[in-house]
Amino acid sequence: MSLDVSISVGTRPEAIKCAPVVMALRARGLTVRLVAAGQHAELLDDALAAFELTPDVNLRAHDGAPGLAALSSRLLEKLDGELAAHRPALAMVQ
Repeated sequence: MSLDVSISVGTRPEAIKCAPVVMALRARGLTVRLVAAGQHAELLDDALAAFELTPDVNLRAHDGAPGLAALSSRLLEKLDGELAAHRPALAMVQ
């Protein structure tokens, strides 16, 4: 039986903290879908590259519009769609 896991990260510090988790789960044979929120794309990609990881999907939630509330709303909406589409057994969001 395979356990599908979705791990979402948005910033460089989140990528640094979650990369070892992604790698450990994959080493144990679990299917891990790495989801980038799209907040700080270049910084996130650089951090993940240090671990030889690339996102499976980028939600591209940051459209440049100011405000934490607007960003949070877009992130939740896009993440909801991602989880509904792929229905992982476990989701981790840092």
